[in-house]
Amino acid sequence: MLNNSSDNAMNYKRSKKMTNSIKLFDTPLKISEVPYFESKHRRVSAAMIAQKEVGSISNCLACHSNALLGDFHGTYVPNYGKIDD
Repeated sequence: MLNNSSDNAMNYKRSKKMTNSIKLFDTPLKISEVPYFESKHRRVSAAMIAQKEVGSISNCLACHSNALLGDFHGTYVPNYGKIDD
């Protein structure tokens, strides 16, 4: 139980930051509308998103190779390179 707790602590912290960034009575319909998400993607330009390798801000795997594991660190934008978190 302790290992599971510490392994998932970072996910909890990020979830809390996501939730706390939403104003009272706001209901974002997409994760890309959540203020925390917006702040983490502020350096991603329209040109980066528009390229065929990405296509949409919702294509997490294009830049976050470990997204399916819940790991969104180590951002690498195709044709642009690494972006620091």
